[in-house]
Amino acid sequence: MTLEKLLNGQNLKEFADDKFNLLIKENTTYIQTLDNLTPYFLQVMEAMPPMAQSIVHYLIMTKKDLSDFLTTYFLSKKLHEESKEVSVYCKYLYDNGCVERQKTTQGFEYKINSQIFYDWYRFRYSMKK
Repeated sequence: MTLEKLLNGQNLKEFADDKFNLLIKENTTYIQTLDNLTPYFLQVMEAMPPMAQSIVHYLIMTKKDLSDFLTTYFLSKKLHEESKEVSVYCKYLYDNGCVERQKTTQGFEYKINSQIFYDWYRFRYSMKK
């Protein structure tokens, strides 16, 4: 898989898992693996609109682990934006395979779908925002 395929709709989880498996075969540590993935994930983040980047930030940094979903209402309050606008960007992230969603009675809840991406982001950006 290439970064081009990822940016053209390839699932982020599949991309990350593929890269992760490739790097594990080289007997690297997990931290070295995250370092090796940095150029790929930086390109993914830079290709996203700024609002989508902010949503990714809050999806990752406001949770203790990967299993928690966040509502668009919560995200809209954190971002100080209208819920409809946040929903549009959450759908963009969902369509590009960056997040998972589940239906609730009041709409959708979202979470990051790749443990590797989650770990990389927390490792790289924990003190930046």
